[in-house]
Amino acid sequence: MQLSPVFKLLSSYVEPIKISISPPPKDLSACIHMGLGHKLATQIAFEDKAYAVLLTPDLMVSDGTMAAVQRRVVEGYHMYLVAALRFAEEPLFKHIQDIYGKNLKAQFSDKICPISLSGRQMVSAGIRSFHSETLTYEWNTPYFSRFPVACWWKSNNGDGILVHSLSWAPLMIDYAAVEKHDTSTMDNWTIDGDYVYKNFGNSEKVYISQDSDECMLISWAPLDDKPVSTEPRKLLLNKFLSTWIKKVTLYDTFHNNVFDPLKRRLFFIPVRWHVNDLDQNWNLLENKVFNLIKDSVGLHTRVVQGSFFSIAAIRYHLNFFLKESSFLIARVALRINWFFRYYWEGKGRITMVVIRALSGDSVARERISRHFYFFMNFMFGKNIKRK
Repeated sequence: MQLSPVFKLLSSYVEPIKISISPPPKDLSACIHMGLGHKLATQIAFEDKAYAVLLTPDLMVSDGTMAAVQRRVVEGYHMYLVAALRFAEEPLFKHIQDIYGKNLKAQFSDKICPISLSGRQMVSAGIRSFHSETLTYEWNTPYFSRFPVACWWKSNNGDGILVHSLSWAPLMIDYAAVEKHDTSTMDNWTIDGDYVYKNFGNSEKVYISQDSDECMLISWAPLDDKPVSTEPRKLLLNKFLSTWIKKVTLYDTFHNNVFDPLKRRLFFIPVRWHVNDLDQNWNLLENKVFNLIKDSVGLHTRVVQGSFFSIAAIRYHLNFFLKESSFLIARVALRINWFFRYYWEGKGRITMVVIRALSGDSVARERISRHFYFFMNFMFGKNIKRK
């Protein structure tokens, strides 16, 4: 690696430092093990009080992104977050090659030929290359996700999408603003978990990239890497039940304690990925989606005039009670369905982990313990701490 021309070019700008970590233990998620490297690297940045830019091998950003990050640093922001959805490697590379007009394999040779794409070019390639996981986050589909960490809607002319996300990539972190560095997130989770919240709280100094013209980030995986079914679900084909079930699903996901208060606040911020200029139709779409989200997650802001016992007030509170009651019953049913579906689909893998745990494998036991508390929190909506 050090002998490659691109590495030599890198070395002329920054000093490379290798942080060695062992291969991941058997049956431990590579993503979880990756946290060990993030833990060590972020601690170095914290000790140096540095501005850290967090990149991964399967990631690219649009031309102008780092200039935008620098501008936000000058403006006083301590964090730069970008909506993080999953793209599919095979169609993505094909579309990028079509747009770029050159053979991508030649770009990965011994020659130094940077691939420079604008935000609009990356959006054009990206929205046609979603991984199946991301496809299920589209609201207006009959295969809407059972646990949507993001929701998106197509623009009226189909040249872009409007995204509301609970999943964010920390592209830049100002470690001079971190008083006490908390890396506990990386012990059993990835850096895009609650690491930002544990170190910055619900800070207003966290900048959100809302426009792909400023920054577009794409991270990819092969199509066959943890694919998610896009087969229509019978209940979502029912026009009467579809929207209601989606609202209940979004409510349950939004209020799940796997998401911290910062992520919940940021979910209401619209992110615009677009190929052409924004117009009035985007404003109409944003207003419609915001009201839908507000209604789904239970933010009731209406003020009823008159006394509590007025006809208007009684009608309002009765409707509110009926809605919340129906949501509660549906949430319990959806949780039970999700729980058994998850374990049924992974029964072979889960059985092997249980067998290893019974034979004394400490890694398997830790994995079972972690999943037990996750599902306890998920099923009952409580913040049950591990002892």
